[in-house]
Amino acid sequence: MVFSDILKIENGNVIRNPGGEGIEHFGYADGISQPLFFREEIEAYREKYKYFQAFDPAFPLEQVLVKDPLLENENAFGSFLVFRKLEQDVKGFKRQEKQIAEKMNLENDEIVGAVMVGRFEDGNPICFIT
Repeated sequence: MVFSDILKIENGNVIRNPGGEGIEHFGYADGISQPLFFREEIEAYREKYKYFQAFDPAFPLEQVLVKDPLLENENAFGSFLVFRKLEQDVKGFKRQEKQIAEKMNLENDEIVGAVMVGRFEDGNPICFIT
């Protein structure tokens, strides 16, 4: 086998909410705590989440790019990707979310899901003040 041999191709799709933000399959906006490397993206993030500054999205490019040890070229860099394929029971999750809300006499099960996931579906974090 040579590194350039293609062993398998698996296509994926991005799921988006009505606001155009990427969401994961449970319906929760993703990306609020993703590292950003480009100035424009960092500035846009800071403007969008100006009232939530607990996370700094700015990361150095060296965090994800490494020098290719097999090449002498000074511009030979690469990164690593982990592809993890999971099977998750979205319907079961939503069913449990609703059952817990009913047991707690809550009219809306949104808070239950937010507590379980750590953020609301729009991506805003759930914060507890102790």
